Amino acid sequence: MRAVLVIGPGAVGSLLAAYASRRGKQVYILGRSLESDKKLLRSGIRFQETSGQTLKIRNGIFCARDFESPLPVSATFVCVKNGDVSSSIKTASKYVSLDTPVVFFQNGLTHPAFARDIFKTQEVVIGTCYAAAERTEDGMVIHRGGNALILAQNQENKTAIKKTFSLLAEDGWDVSITEDEEKMLWTKLCLNASVNPLGALTKATNGEIASIAELKAISSKIMEETISVAKACGVKVSRKELERLFFKVCRPDSRQKNSTLQDIEKRKKTEIREILNPILTEAKKRSIKIPVLRRIAKMIFKLEDYVSKGV
Repeated sequence: MRAVLVIGPGAVGSLLAAYASRRGKQVYILGRSLESDKKLLRSGIRFQETSGQTLKIRNGIFCARDFESPLPVSATFVCVKNGDVSSSIKTASKYVSLDTPVVFFQNGLTHPAFARDIFKTQEVVIGTCYAAAERTEDGMVIHRGGNALILAQNQENKTAIKKTFSLLAEDGWDVSITEDEEKMLWTKLCLNASVNPLGALTKATNGEIASIAELKAISSKIMEETISVAKACGVKVSRKELERLFFKVCRPDSRQKNSTLQDIEKRKKTEIREILNPILTEAKKRSIKIPVLRRIAKMIFKLEDYVSKGV
């Protein structure tokens, strides 16, 4: 029986775990603590499919901390927030054998360096996920739409790509491969920058951002600004592709709240700084004017500070 390790069983991690488990795979989870992992095992992964059908997945889910290392898994999927990547993978590295592909699904630009520094001997795969998932207050994981995964291939990870592509495709994911990792990451970064802070500040769902003219106009302006920064960095992000992804991500379910808004409502630390700071830094370094994004960034950073202080 094939098995996988999921590091960070949040909304996306639980989605990956649920997809794998219902296809008969064993799934090991590694969360923030033994206590949180045990709690998830007791309750099971309560999962609502896009069809509305609700499942409780308990069989075949195991706590990684209960086993000797390394674990007998075919692949490891890292789904923690960008700011937690370094500490999480240091904890997890002992559970990963030398021949196990390690796949990272994070936002931002900094995690590939951390990943390759720690997993020097393993084949690292950097990916992006375009799936709308939300974890409710009672722990239900709702898959609202989208199931696209993109994996970046290079000369060093071709074997890992082949293994992980097969694993994910047989679980029902729409998997594609790119040879331009930087463009893949910048495209997702530009999309997140044009949606996440705006949704968190206005409490608008993705569907509302795509349908309310005023919000759509602001999002479009941010998109334009971020593309100009990417271009200055030598990365040609396609406006047409970005708009296609914008509507693909925002329209599947009008109720979907982006991850930053979900974190703000739960008074949790967001990864908005990991999303926006690379753009802001590069724009300043290259004297590129991005007035709309700078105003939005100032407001969302202030909001996160208020939330973290319990205001």
